This record gives sequence, structure tokens and C-alpha cells, in this order.
Amino acid sequence: MSKRWKEQKLELLCSHWKVLLGGAVAVAAVIVAAVVVIPQVSQKVQTKAAEAEAEPTMADVILGYLDNPTSDIVTLGQKTDSVRRYEFVADDDTKSFGEGVNSRFGILIDLDENHVVASRDPETKMYPASMTKVLTVLVAAEHITPEQLDDVATVTFETTNYSYINECSVVGFEVGEQVTIRDLFYGVILCSGADASVTLAEYVAGSHEAFVDMMNEKLEKLGISDTTHFTNCVGLFDEDHYTTASDMAVIMAAALDNELCAEVLKTREHNIDPNEFHPEGQWLYDKFIGWIEDQEINGTIIGAKTGYVIESGNCCVSALLSNGGHRYILVTGKADSSLMERQDHVAIFQNYTK
Repeated sequence: MSKRWKEQKLELLCSHWKVLLGGAVAVAAVIVAAVVVIPQVSQKVQTKAAEAEAEPTMADVILGYLDNPTSDIVTLGQKTDSVRRYEFVADDDTKSFGEGVNSRFGILIDLDENHVVASRDPETKMYPASMTKVLTVLVAAEHITPEQLDDVATVTFETTNYSYINECSVVGFEVGEQVTIRDLFYGVILCSGADASVTLAEYVAGSHEAFVDMMNEKLEKLGISDTTHFTNCVGLFDEDHYTTASDMAVIMAAALDNELCAEVLKTREHNIDPNEFHPEGQWLYDKFIGWIEDQEINGTIIGAKTGYVIESGNCCVSALLSNGGHRYILVTGKADSSLMERQDHVAIFQNYTK
């Protein structure tokens, strides 16, 4: 992002504040000073304790706005932690998905234009299934330090039993196995592993229940808690575990803005080193990315997570960097089969991106 672009945005921001304060030029001066003093503020994840104690300053918010054109700047008097950072605009140019799209719900976002390109019932309540795990890795990433990626967590009987009795997909970790936090992240996304998800949640928050509370707090900060609520970090069906296609796009956009999550979400395969439980190691592979990268989709997939429970049908959130240089997020829900879900993503990327 160019220095001049930031200057233009800052000038526009200051002009708005002058009007709101009846020409209080001093406010603009404070903003400029804040931007000059803290241009190197780190965006990296912090520990749980630091995040719980830290309140974002107005200067932090301004810097976030300048570095992210899709961010909303707060109005005077509005709490910064209640601001919805991602608002996607539908207008007369927004299309409806045609009959060739099987999924019951869907939305395609152009992140670079902050625009809803096409949709189908994007605000209707739906069940996210394992798309939930995008928020799982986002919340986890925001509550650990980079150094903690090399820590290990021990897989418990309770975790493996939870996965077994709920018939979840798993990585295949064994009771007593010690797994690095980095490998847990990849296990959550590439294998949709409930064993990885719950182990990661317990490492970060101390318990699955406490982690779910953190997930819902994040939804509130994203401004979507009125229409999205989660009861588990895995995606198991629950009447109170729901979202919308539009809200899932918000969650994915936030995850792509996190360096660790963006790296994990775009990865096709990952190897876990051998240990006493798996002498040959473990090979993790993302079936969706592996399949769709061989299709003509007008670009490259830069993130994806599928999901399925009976109540949700086949659903998926994916991100594309198009051949024209645009970043897109596509969410689809309640397709009749996994093949139709994948075909929907191919067709939509072919026909609605530039």
C-alpha cells in the first residue's frame, strides 16, 4: 500500500472528524501525531493474558483502517471493540447465482473492491459444519505467540472419545501423543480433525467450553454475533450453532488477515514428524484444494475449508486470487453432494470473477 494512499485516507478521515467536532482541528492533529508515533506497531498474535488486558487505542484503530481498506473506522464515542471491521456492499451490480449453482446459500465477495459480486440468500440462517474450524484457528492464532507454535500439547482420552462418539473426522492422534501446536493447526484445517481442534482449544483456553466462549467473543468483535453463534469448535450440529453465508465470509476475511491462518488455510499438504505412535509420521492432505487446483478456476486458491453434517448439507468457504489480481471469498451452503459443492466453486469462480 503506497504512502500517498495512506495520506489520502488520513486526510479524508481527518476531514470527517472536523465536521463531526464542528471544526475541531486539534483532533486531526492528535490523529496525525498518533500515526507518526506508532507506524511500526506489530500486528502479530499476543498471549491470552495480554489480549484480555489490552484495550485497543484510537491510534491502533486508525492504523488498522489505513492498512486495511475494508476496515470500518469508528465514529466518535463508539467502543472500538464493537466495530465491525468487514462490511461488504451489495448494490445494483450484485448478481444472483444462476440455475447452474446447486448450493442453496451462497455469497461471492470481491475483497479488493469490498463488493458483493453475487449471492443467493446470503443472510439466511444456515449450519456451518466444519467451516466452523476457520474461526477455531483464527481465535487460537490470536491467543498464542509465534514461539508457542513449537510447544506440545498432549492428546487426552476425553478428546479422542469426544471425536469417536460424535463420529467426527480426525487426524488420528492417539491418547498420550504429544503434538506440536503448529501440527495441530494443520490438523484442524487439512484433515478437519476434531482431535486436533479440541486439543488446540484446550491448550489455548484450558477447556473446550472456555474456548467456545472466546469464539463467541470474537464473533461479537467482528460485529456478527446477532446472526452467528457457535457451541463447539468442531462444527457439530446444534440448533444454537449457526451462521449465514455473509457472516462466514466475514470470518474468512478476518482469518486471511492473520498471517498464520492464511498460511494454514492455503496449504495443500503437511507432514508431521515420526514419533512412537506413528513411526512413519503422518501426511496431512487437503482434498478440496488438491481437487480444485486441477480445474480451470481463473486463478489460484489461497484458502479453503469444507464442511458437512446432514443439517448443513455440503458447504465450503474458499478464497481465490484471480488471474486479474483480485482476491475473492466464496461461501456456499447446503449443496446436495460434495461433488456439486466443488462444481459450484469452479463454476462461480469461472463465471463471476475477473
